[in-house]
Amino acid sequence: MATNQSQSDLQTLDRYQNAGIVDFSESSPDERSLNQNKNVGLLSRTVPGIPDGAEVAPLDKPEITFVDVNGNKQGKDLRVKILVPQKYLTGLAADLQTQQGILFPYTPTISYELSADYGTLNPMHSNFSISFYQRSKISSINISGRFSVQNEKDARIYRATSHCFKALTRMRSGGKGGDPDSGAPPPVCRLFAYGETLENVPVAIQSFRIELPDSIDYMTFNNDGVYSVPTLSTFSISLITMYSRNEMQGFSVGNYINGGTRGKGFI
Repeated sequence: MATNQSQSDLQTLDRYQNAGIVDFSESSPDERSLNQNKNVGLLSRTVPGIPDGAEVAPLDKPEITFVDVNGNKQGKDLRVKILVPQKYLTGLAADLQTQQGILFPYTPTISYELSADYGTLNPMHSNFSISFYQRSKISSINISGRFSVQNEKDARIYRATSHCFKALTRMRSGGKGGDPDSGAPPPVCRLFAYGETLENVPVAIQSFRIELPDSIDYMTFNNDGVYSVPTLSTFSISLITMYSRNEMQGFSVGNYINGGTRGKGFI
């Protein structure tokens, strides 16, 4: 037994069968403007109520501009960055070549301590000890920062960063395999962070800690092998300063106080 379709069903069917003809009187002003500017061509279709531009538009390449609190532009990159020797930016770490090393995408936590060591003499029958200066030192520089992965490019950077950190904690070996630097210790890198706060500091990677959390989604990609990386995780590294003997002999506290050692890596 056939039943008659309602008037609204017939109107809906007619509108979708004639999708190239749109009743602008029932659309919003913005939709009318979008639809009137559209040229309906072969195999194209205009559906009432869905304006043009619903598809994902290509994103422009972001431009990074550094400004101070007053909005004045600054030329320096104030982000936390570790410059790495070029011979370590090859193979699986080749994606770091354009940034010349390891760049923390988010503001990390940085901590270090400066101290002066004093020895003590305890004379017999004395109410007080005698302290004498021995040396000054800088503790390890600890950096903990997050890395996120939203696409394959981020995943490649994540893999390259973790792989590079691992390589930077190892001595060169494999003389039988043809490594001309076999026996060399881990290399000296350069730390830059927040302008002149930490600028051009010579450091070596003392330790590297990576987290692979169980409560985060993982992204799998295939590039010279199958890799699965977390969409959000934390890298923690410990750095030690590596001043040469020549740099230490040229250091002057008076010059340091007056700002004469800027850019030379002294903390």
